[in-house]
Amino acid sequence: MEKLYYNGKILTMEKDIYTTAVLVEDGIISSCGMYEKLCVSHPNAERIDLKGCAMMPAFIDSHSHFASCAIASLYPSLEDCKNFNDIQNIIKQHSQNKKEGEWLIFRDYEPSKLSEKTQPNKNILDEVSPNNPVVIQHKSGHGGIFNSLAIKMLNISNIPVEKGIEIKDGNLTGYVYESAYMDLAINSIPMPSADELLEAFKNAQDMYFSYGITTIQDGLILKETIPVYKNLIKSGILKADVVGFYDLKDNEKIKSEFSEHIKTYKNNFKIGGIKIFIDGSPQLKTAYMSRAYTGNNNRGICFLTQQQIESVINTALENEMQVICHSNGDAACDMFIKAVGAVSYKNKNVYKLRPVIIHGQFINPADLNEAKNNNIMVSFFISNLFYYGDIHVENLGINRASQMNPLNSALHSVNFTLHQDSPVCKPNMLESVYCAVSRKTSSGRILGQNQKIPVINALKSITINAAYQYFEEKTKGSIAKNKLADFVILDKNPLEVSVEEI
Repeated sequence: MEKLYYNGKILTMEKDIYTTAVLVEDGIISSCGMYEKLCVSHPNAERIDLKGCAMMPAFIDSHSHFASCAIASLYPSLEDCKNFNDIQNIIKQHSQNKKEGEWLIFRDYEPSKLSEKTQPNKNILDEVSPNNPVVIQHKSGHGGIFNSLAIKMLNISNIPVEKGIEIKDGNLTGYVYESAYMDLAINSIPMPSADELLEAFKNAQDMYFSYGITTIQDGLILKETIPVYKNLIKSGILKADVVGFYDLKDNEKIKSEFSEHIKTYKNNFKIGGIKIFIDGSPQLKTAYMSRAYTGNNNRGICFLTQQQIESVINTALENEMQVICHSNGDAACDMFIKAVGAVSYKNKNVYKLRPVIIHGQFINPADLNEAKNNNIMVSFFISNLFYYGDIHVENLGINRASQMNPLNSALHSVNFTLHQDSPVCKPNMLESVYCAVSRKTSSGRILGQNQKIPVINALKSITINAAYQYFEEKTKGSIAKNKLADFVILDKNPLEVSVEEI
């Protein structure tokens, strides 16, 4: 049965931004054009009156962590805690029905939002839960705090300090971050049951759908999560398209287990490429910077050498796989751009891989043209400006913080997208659009007036640009003939309302 959409503001994201009607047959756009003309040529089509609403191509998530979103939904949130006492009260509340020795896992604590303005430590957790292992996970996903029992059970005291173990006055504080925390989170903190996970994935998918997203990324699939994804694919729960990226160390295992999914959707899942990490998180001062953070000599953490990055890119070339790179600090972004350039100098096929800098929050605008020369895209974590912009001013000074996420500079150089890095932020793509055009922090401060971009460019970054990032520009990202009929319907046209209404 054909469907004819009409009587609304239909934003195509094509060169001609508007059309008056769209004809759909079997989930594919068969025609766009004048409503009256399509009515005559297709008189039996079901007519869907948009009643003046705005219709756009569905939003495309260019970077998030789908599995982490699902799992995080099973744990209590500490996001609204205002002090240590609030954290303790929530732990108390959820420990009442737990058996002695059973894990208590919490998410989303953020020390910058607490009245104490510092990290809680193991003693704070021990006071309310000495007989259960406890971990509270930082909102960034780059660290967490363990109580004394968890430290003992996981043998944390034997982990080298350089991997990310905080010690003060010769004692473990319970704070574990970056690679040490990632290892513990993957290998030691217990996973929910298979049934709980399937229900959590279904709910997470519904959340993405509620924000207009029909293509979802899982930005880090590891060999440990292969059984989870195999079960998810088999269950038939997936209705959105999910694109997974994997750690290079799991290359052969992933290729073997998901051979039918390499760069091709099957049961709505495909492997998109390889993911690497160069640095950490700017709010934790672990993003790798060319200059130190304010008030100390710390430039952050760098996980890879230039040669190691080049080796990854060469492996990606051999496997004909895209490579996406977690790089927040300007020094980290510079390393990736130089590595791609060095490999490209010997093999121009790197250009075909469409390498992606993920986050790129403090990329130097001067590096963007070099990124363009090597067909490197940047997926900016623009919402971080709203949630942490004021913290970045404290950590880096107003001048450096103002040029984070340099979207206007990027507009005149690279192809870029915007993302929410869920579960760090909810997958609200219109929030990304708002942040890109307003550049307001949570306190209302405008951070980087010169880096604002027009609404239309922000919308393209979550539709047609994001489709290009996935090599799917021929089937997604705009309303055009022969593309998928995946649509978002909004009550108002984002191009016609005030910035605050977005």
